[in-house]
Amino acid sequence: MALAAVESVEEVLHPTTAALTGLLAQLSELTADALGGVEDESTEADLVDQVGLLERLRSAVAATQAAAMVRLTRVRVERETAEQQRPERIGRGLAEEIALACRLSPTVAARRLGAAKAWWFDLPHTYAALAAGRLHERVANAVAEQTRHLPAVTRREVDQQLHAPRTDLPGLGVRRALAAITTTAYAADPRAYVERGRHARDDRYVALRPAPDTMSVLSGYLPVEQGVACLAALRKHTDSAVATGDERTRGQIMADTLVERLTGQTRAGDVAVEIQVIVPVDALVPDALVPEGVVTDVPSGPGPDGLAPDGLVPDSSGVEGLAPRSVEATGTATVTGLGALPLSVARQLIDDSGGTKHLRLLHRSPAGHLVDIGGRRRFTGALADLVLARDQTCREPYCDAPVRHLDHVQRHTDGGPTTLPNARGLCARHNLAREQPGWSATVVHDGLGDRPHTVVTTAPTGHDYTSRAPDPP
Repeated sequence: MALAAVESVEEVLHPTTAALTGLLAQLSELTADALGGVEDESTEADLVDQVGLLERLRSAVAATQAAAMVRLTRVRVERETAEQQRPERIGRGLAEEIALACRLSPTVAARRLGAAKAWWFDLPHTYAALAAGRLHERVANAVAEQTRHLPAVTRREVDQQLHAPRTDLPGLGVRRALAAITTTAYAADPRAYVERGRHARDDRYVALRPAPDTMSVLSGYLPVEQGVACLAALRKHTDSAVATGDERTRGQIMADTLVERLTGQTRAGDVAVEIQVIVPVDALVPDALVPEGVVTDVPSGPGPDGLAPDGLVPDSSGVEGLAPRSVEATGTATVTGLGALPLSVARQLIDDSGGTKHLRLLHRSPAGHLVDIGGRRRFTGALADLVLARDQTCREPYCDAPVRHLDHVQRHTDGGPTTLPNARGLCARHNLAREQPGWSATVVHDGLGDRPHTVVTTAPTGHDYTSRAPDPP
């Protein structure tokens, strides 16, 4: 997880880049007085006009950005073709580079790049309306998405129909516009639309994302009949529970039943818990500090190499989480991949759960950063656990995807050691992008001193992006 990213390329600005930089400064100046509480004598009508114009400006900026993405793609492909790179490698890593520039995840950036190509090459009427600020970006994205299964010629015909006076896509509200796009795309080629639906079933998945107030959202992308069947089964069980006098709300019963049926638990709250306690390198946790009922992965006493089993040295900053129940817990705990949790909530989760509880002890430097546990060829075992605990999510800036690969910052083939300072967690996309020509990464702070583990990624264009490991909980 990247907590900071800094872009730096020192060179003479291209005229268009300079103009855009000036425009950004002008927009900032327009709001300076308002933020400072200075009245500029704008009437309510003037302010409504400004709000509307700024909304149109959003669309125009999206179109301008799309044009820049298309031009970047063309320039990159021409260069890599001239360099006689392997055909399957040409253009790879472009979405990841755009993601860094836009401060987005690579998945979102790839979606934007795909829409930009569609508008530019196959949807000229949609692009023109977007560039003029007459069409909302959400609607323009829907046109690209709902027509992606069509041949280029048919796609242009649909685009023309949507912007004809009879339909007047820019004049519709978002909901009606989406309905018009779907209807027109289906009418253009019903068979292809149905076939697209069949292929979409291959993309089914389940995902988890964080939500406010220590909650999360578990979602499933399923064929419609399966989604309906799941909801119907939950409702049927809920009806039976309510009829027998269950005092929980219908929503609570459905949520609890979902957890119980997926995990096989008797009670939804009985979730197995692993507690990772972070303590100083010079501290050994006595048995008295291990809560009753907790199974520890770390027997007392150091191993043959002076470390605890699995290379883990017990340490201290998180021992407050094991303080007597009379002490008010402060700080946060972290659910890997999801984010911070108030320590009092984490303690309550542990107390309430009837599932298995494991205690894992990690160690940190005096500055509070997780430190190395010894060299090896691959990131496995306790070393892998330390990397995951330190990085939490993909370490490329703006990417919050789960870690799928543990990467040598300095490649192992180039003599890079298999140590915590030379490790970082990456998602699948960024791990593949790293292998494309022009990408490099450098450790600038090893995380063993006063500063957090810091890596600078250099993109093929020479732009640098800095990623710092998050603070441990």
